[in-house]
Amino acid sequence: MLVLALTGSAGSGKSTVADHLVLRHGFRRLRFGDPLKTMLGALIAAQGQPPDYVKRCLEGDLKTRPVRELAGRTPRHALQSLSQGWGREAIGPDLWVQCWRGAVEPMLQAGPVVAEDCSRFDEVDMVRTMGGLVWRIVREDEAVTPDPEQASFEVDANLLNNGAVPALLLHVNQLLRDHVRRQQTRNK
Repeated sequence: MLVLALTGSAGSGKSTVADHLVLRHGFRRLRFGDPLKTMLGALIAAQGQPPDYVKRCLEGDLKTRPVRELAGRTPRHALQSLSQGWGREAIGPDLWVQCWRGAVEPMLQAGPVVAEDCSRFDEVDMVRTMGGLVWRIVREDEAVTPDPEQASFEVDANLLNNGAVPALLLHVNQLLRDHVRRQQTRNK
């Protein structure tokens, strides 16, 4: 089964493409950041907070606000500290990609998986190790300067998002058809 990672600047259309892959092509979604958010969410929930509050901290309006459960720090700061300081530096440089892989492998039994938040070389390497693909989405009117690390990834395809979502999704469909054809040719 296919593992597909999407990379690109904020607002480039990664979530739009991932939504399409899930709704129209049967992909499952697992972001590289999901293991981190699960861990931080457990810490917040362990302090008696309900699921809706945890979700607001991780995905919503509280993500950039200091919260009591994190000693007055923001959830965004806590995620960055957990990722880099504790995870990569104190435990091991590939901790988070290994956690992600451990969650993805059983999901692949049910179908392809998309990760829409590929932003590091170790994430690209893990996708390649698993035989997957990396697609970059570029917005024609990109207002956000691309991250230099992300901009230097070697990708399997570049998708131009000029603001016309139907055209972007047609390109996605064509790339998937091409991938299936290549797989069928290899398996003959």
